[in-house]
Amino acid sequence: MLKTSREAIHEMADRLLDQLVASGAVVTLANREKALHALVQALTDELRRDEERVGNAQVALTADGSVRPGSPEFEKSLREILDAEYSRLD
Repeated sequence: MLKTSREAIHEMADRLLDQLVASGAVVTLANREKALHALVQALTDELRRDEERVGNAQVALTADGSVRPGSPEFEKSLREILDAEYSRLD
């Protein structure tokens, strides 16, 4: 799994905010920096939750020892578990 740096999250949030404002989807009523900070925080929180989901799924898959981490079966099962989790969240 890739680790996302603080700078990358900040850059992503900055570009996202620019696009949202440019499209008219969002109007920043407060200071742009405050809106950017809130967006960075939301993205960071979601990234942490996602890393936790992946970790929990990996632990569940390896708990009984029947699936070897890194194997094609492990990756397929991990993707299925995560897809089900994301569907549940929608």
